[in-house]
Amino acid sequence: MHILPTLTLTLLLAATMPATVPAQHTSTWWRTLPAGPRLFTECPLDTTRPRILVIYATPNGNSIEQTLGSRPENKAAWRFDIQHVAAQVRRVRQLRTAVSIELSVIEAPERSWPAYLSKLPDAPATTMRLVQYLRAQTEADEVILCGHSGGGSFLLHCIAAGPIPQYVRRIIFLDATYSWDNSRHAQPILKWLQDNPQNHLLSIAYDDRHVELNGRRVVGDDGGTWRATERMVDGLGGSSNFTEESLGPFRHLTAINGQ
Repeated sequence: MHILPTLTLTLLLAATMPATVPAQHTSTWWRTLPAGPRLFTECPLDTTRPRILVIYATPNGNSIEQTLGSRPENKAAWRFDIQHVAAQVRRVRQLRTAVSIELSVIEAPERSWPAYLSKLPDAPATTMRLVQYLRAQTEADEVILCGHSGGGSFLLHCIAAGPIPQYVRRIIFLDATYSWDNSRHAQPILKWLQDNPQNHLLSIAYDDRHVELNGRRVVGDDGGTWRATERMVDGLGGSSNFTEESLGPFRHLTAINGQ
């Protein structure tokens, strides 16, 4: 597991840059499910390479279009300038030419995964059904689950559904572990990591404990992703089981053979 204030999706998914980069043609589709979630999926048309599907859960307040990203026309359009998932996945496709990188961006009704899932009595099963549906639609060999901010709620419900399927190869929290609960999430993650050395958990957070807006703290005494990440470390064996190093202003923690 990794703790960093900020890191791009490209660095989390990419390998080394090839000497030349072939152009890739893609197929895209949009869908709104009867239950309300909106889906955007983009797949390279090449079907001969192994397929890796990145499922990206949108942050609170963001639409799919904003999460895909574009150059903002003015300061009011700042949500288009947060993650640039479309551009980053295009870059990953350039870096990893041996595989076919597919992308599904998923948006909750009212643009809040925590609010939407809190209303569902079977939320963990619902999230995993969506993962299975997207995998079937894209014929993916492997799946990477990624969530930013409130999108982490989708990932946490997938984990709570347990056991985590072995076709899930990476789970990536981008400042998104707000609701991490060791009683629900630690054991499924530990088993998933121990079952296959190719599985990886990555968590990135910044120290939000003292961040203020208009003179008031943004998170309470028990809130925020920094404290949630500390809970995660405790639940996954405690700090004594982690190797820590400093990378400039960053704290970098790893455990379980770097998984």
